[in-house]
Amino acid sequence: MDVPVLNMLARELSEQEREELRKKLMEESEKDAGFNIGATQEELHLEEQNIEEVWEKLSILTKLIIFLKSLFGIKKREDAIKQIILGRIRTRINKNNSLLLNYKEKRFTPLLYDNIKTIADIISAIRKKMLPVYTNKNADAFIALLTGFFIPEAQSHLESSGDIYKKEEKIRTESPSLNFQDIKKTIKKELSSAIDESFSYIPPKARVNMQDCTGFFYYTKALIDFSFPPLLSFWGHAGANQTIMWDNKELQLLLVELVNILYSTEKVPPLSYFRILATFIHNLEIGKNPEIKGHNEIYAELVGLFSELQEKAHELPLLEIVRYITENPSYMPSIHFGGEDWLARTKRYWREKFDTDFKDFVAYKEKEDLYQRMCEITGVKTLLDIKNYSNATGQDYTGKHALSLMFLKTFGETIFFPKHVPTLKTIVLDGNFYKQDNKNKFTESYNILMGIKETIEQLEARFSDNGELGRIYNAITREIAMPVLKRKRLEVLFEQEEKKIEQWLVSVQNAASTMGKVLGGILWGKSGEAYDTLSNLDDLDIKNHRLFKPNLAETQRTIAIMAGYLKESLEIENKQ
Repeated sequence: MDVPVLNMLARELSEQEREELRKKLMEESEKDAGFNIGATQEELHLEEQNIEEVWEKLSILTKLIIFLKSLFGIKKREDAIKQIILGRIRTRINKNNSLLLNYKEKRFTPLLYDNIKTIADIISAIRKKMLPVYTNKNADAFIALLTGFFIPEAQSHLESSGDIYKKEEKIRTESPSLNFQDIKKTIKKELSSAIDESFSYIPPKARVNMQDCTGFFYYTKALIDFSFPPLLSFWGHAGANQTIMWDNKELQLLLVELVNILYSTEKVPPLSYFRILATFIHNLEIGKNPEIKGHNEIYAELVGLFSELQEKAHELPLLEIVRYITENPSYMPSIHFGGEDWLARTKRYWREKFDTDFKDFVAYKEKEDLYQRMCEITGVKTLLDIKNYSNATGQDYTGKHALSLMFLKTFGETIFFPKHVPTLKTIVLDGNFYKQDNKNKFTESYNILMGIKETIEQLEARFSDNGELGRIYNAITREIAMPVLKRKRLEVLFEQEEKKIEQWLVSVQNAASTMGKVLGGILWGKSGEAYDTLSNLDDLDIKNHRLFKPNLAETQRTIAIMAGYLKESLEIENKQ
């Protein structure tokens, strides 16, 4: 099988487990699962569907009796033949189990309830296993995974075509003058065409396999969607201890609906279908349920459940019972059509995947560009780390607002406190504002910005090895080995902390933005404008050897840029 599909299936498995899975999938791809749950030719009794054919096979004496009854108006010929077929059906039901129906009183027996309840329990167990697969997103992913297994050439082409970073590198090499906007357009166009190119040719055998697998997938969905409680409720609270009349039209409709679904499938997938399904279910649940069984155990359970369902479906003559109680011997279960849209759903999956990957790529490049601009303004090569929170140390958990916090920490330590605080303190101590409102805004913003260092130190203390969150963090990383589950637990742990961090970052960004406006007003504001100057600005400049205004201009420029960068950072982080 192709490597990309194996990687998608087995991302949480060891190398040995991956190799074992690959071998099993290859072996089972040629093996029929053997689940013939639908009605067999023998059970359908197609020879009884044509009245004329039945008539031809009747004995001369029987034909004579029917003719005479018809002649004297006792019973129509068609009705007589119908009664003969119903008699045969009754014989077959009794041969299977004579205790299912009470023919004299036209009642279902408790034994029929037991049998239907058993089928309901099996399907309920299947539902519990498979329900998560049937959300639109997961169903598309599973069908796309099947497609990749049966059409490995398409999967390989999609995987290689979807490597956006390689595309970008190739475009930059071939067209170094292209700007990022044009590069994005080129990549987007290539991703769109790659999907149709990948499926320009589909091998006939692969098409049949996909039709069979997807048809069975839809058949299973119809099974687990059937509601048994309304049907079983006709037996009342006494359940298996009670008989019920079978001439109830609502009851008959429910039985017909069940038979239409249960005996309808003609699609039998290979065993590899169940292996892929089991591993897919395992991957879905692994981050949610620490007690989830291994993919081999899930596979065994699925195969076991469908084997039980097959055995029970053919053991119970439910099709014959429906024909008999509705007095419709020609009734046939609806053929279950489904799965023809497997290619459309596969393409939809890849379009959505490419769209998501492209958005992530753009966000990454924007973040990368912002990171570089943050480094440039703070004069460093790399931003300072927040231990156990930011990704600079390769921890198991990367905080949502790592970039924002790293930038603020670096900005505070390299620029703000050593270079700009002295200038701001001069305004605090000696600045004479014309407007009290501007003074209040300056003071409030100043206090928030001055708290950057202390707040980050407190945060780092909480995340440190001896801190409140750090101790819990270390305990989780020690106790949970599974990366997906570990990451999930850490995300839950830090959820409330992330909300507090974001609130604080927003307050800092607002304070920096306001400070930039107030300082801009002090430098260039005019009377009557929202942000005006200080009455003693020139005096402060003279007092500080004509350095106050240049220093203030640099402080205003830097803080305004910081506010803009922090806003960009928060927007990027909230998209993730």
